[in-house]
Amino acid sequence: MSEIKLDDVLQKIDGYKEAWCGLIPNSEFDWFVERVKTAIEIYYSIADPAKLSAELRRIEKASRQPSSEFLDLVKNASDTTQKVLEKHGGLLVMPKAGDNNAIADLALEIRSRIILASDWKTEKTKRRRKVKVMRTLPFKRPTRQRVDVLVSLVAAACGGATGKAASRSWSDDNKQVIQVVLADIFDALEIDDDISDSEALRRHVAIRNSLDQKS
Repeated sequence: MSEIKLDDVLQKIDGYKEAWCGLIPNSEFDWFVERVKTAIEIYYSIADPAKLSAELRRIEKASRQPSSEFLDLVKNASDTTQKVLEKHGGLLVMPKAGDNNAIADLALEIRSRIILASDWKTEKTKRRRKVKVMRTLPFKRPTRQRVDVLVSLVAAACGGATGKAASRSWSDDNKQVIQVVLADIFDALEIDDDISDSEALRRHVAIRNSLDQKS
């Protein structure tokens, strides 16, 4: 599954922010929302190697028999994948749907940019072609660290807006401001099924406390 587009996430945040009105002081509300959006933008700037590799492999596989499906994969690729596709060769020219010759040319162009090596591998009685695709990243950090950065920035925004350090409530009936906001952000990012906002906050508090003890 491709990562949801940044613009779509920010649009969702505009819908969710109304629920934060009673949690954040009115005088700080607009500032807080902008800080949350900036945190999400920074989260997107930190690439996830596993997701990038999987997305490039899907595009490479579809490019072997280029069709409208291949064209859709390229058009809807994540921002990081788009940067990788355009790193060697510049901007891609998107053909019109149904222009099979132009789509085939695009497939050849993309394959020339992302395939590092190709060879045949024997598997029992069959031989399969194995393709190695490029995985050049502007940042190399695993998913958990991306989330840690996001939570830290949102916690700072909450602290700046409310004057209180982020903390975790043990009761679902009395959640802290940051827990409510993180739950909405994780939902907007569509990562709430994979990553618990409570666990992410617990990790943030633990890291903050350990830093306080060292200082």
